[in-house]
This record gives sequence, C-alpha cells and structure tokens, in this order.
Amino acid sequence: MGIKIEPNDALRDDLRHQLQIAPQLENFVVTTMVGAQEFKGMDNRKACIFMALANKSFHTFRAIFILLKDGSLLEDSAVLVRVLYEPALTATHPN
Repeated sequence: MGIKIEPNDALRDDLRHQLQIAPQLENFVVTTMVGAQEFKGMDNRKACIFMALANKSFHTFRAIFILLKDGSLLEDSAVLVRVLYEPALTATHPN
C-alpha cells in the first residue's frame, strides 16, 4: 500500500514533472481515504476537523492541477496554493 517516492531536489521546481505525478498522488488519496477512518488515541472531534481540512485540501489540489494543466491560469493557481496552505496551518495550531 502507498506510493513509492524517490526524493529528488532537482525535480522540486519542475512543473512538468509535478503535473505528471499529480494524478498518481490523487489516486493514492482516493484509494486510501475510503470509508470510515479510525484515529486511535485522538479525540473524535479533532479527527473530524482533521478530515474536513484534508478533504478541503484535496479539492483545492485538484483545482490547482486543472488550472496548471490549462497553462494560462498560472496566477489563479498561485492564489489557490495559499488556500491549500491555510488548512495545514490550521491543523497544526495547538488549540
């Protein structure tokens, strides 16, 4: 289960490569997050908030991917990158 990742810093800023691997990442998420999720040792309320933030992030990821594939909407996709970052910041907030 999972995706095999070979870290390569040279590909970090390669948009063509990122667009090529994006469907693999999306498929991994779709096939992993199916059905009820069990979070051992975590408050159910926090787990629900986490899953809601993750769901929002996956939808934003798909939107960014679509805009980047178009090629003419780079500024719009850059704005959505910030939207993608905000749930991660919220999820890591200690309160």
